[in-house]
Amino acid sequence: MELDWLLAPPLPAAVPRQRVLYLRLREAILSGRLPADTCLPASRSLAATLGIARNTVLFAYEQLV
Repeated sequence: MELDWLLAPPLPAAVPRQRVLYLRLREAILSGRLPADTCLPASRSLAATLGIARNTVLFAYEQLV
């Protein structure tokens, strides 16, 4: 699954990456871009894909729960 668009520009100024990631995931789920049965990648995998820390992904995932 291609998810590099999650942190693609433009990024809001002065908003932490974990918040941006959470908001973009949430919007994708609510809009149907990510269907209800879609499994998100493991935190390590997504962090490596996006070039960010695993804790950033974990925070976003926790907020989604």
